[in-house]
Amino acid sequence: MPPRRAGLMAVLLSLLCPGQAHAADIAGIDLPIWSVAPFVLLLLAIAFMPLLAGRWWHHNRSKALVAAGLSLPVVGILGYLQIAEGQETLPVLWHELVKYTSFIVLLGSLYIVSGGLVVHCHFRPRPITNVIFLAVGVCLANLIGTTGASALLIRPFLRMNRLRQNITHLPIFFIFTVGNLGGLLTPLGDPPLFLGYLNGVPFFWTLSLWPQWLLANG
Repeated sequence: MPPRRAGLMAVLLSLLCPGQAHAADIAGIDLPIWSVAPFVLLLLAIAFMPLLAGRWWHHNRSKALVAAGLSLPVVGILGYLQIAEGQETLPVLWHELVKYTSFIVLLGSLYIVSGGLVVHCHFRPRPITNVIFLAVGVCLANLIGTTGASALLIRPFLRMNRLRQNITHLPIFFIFTVGNLGGLLTPLGDPPLFLGYLNGVPFFWTLSLWPQWLLANG
């Protein structure tokens, strides 16, 4: 199956199967404060490993090993609490894994779909042209996600302005609008909004944010 068709199917499945988000509420878990250590270590690894062991960290296998190694203590803690103290920890873990999988499937599929497209434009690099280009980008971000829209449009945007002398500000505006604020209107646009949809927020509720969307991107 072609990657773009597979990506489209993954998007539809992730939207049509949010059932786990509406499962019965699961009681909270009483975790010790030190159980946050694996997450803190993971953040530190992301921040410092490229500086301390850049060549080793560059390989995806190395990142996967670190992530898996830091995940095992978490599973062990949850398993211990389930067996020794009778807390319903493993159902909570499964519930969160299902939500995380739906989140990653949507994000990855939108990236795959947009990554298979090539945009050619031959516009003059004028300020009004850049404004229109960014406006199209922020609208498109609500359909294919901010990640997908950024992957699709950043190269033609930079190519269009390659002959201008001062272009330092252009990627910054692109990141703020197309890459972040543009996707406020639909759960497809921004991952946090999709997580809200998985937790029961109506799909079209975010359309009511259009005044804030216009203000932020204007």
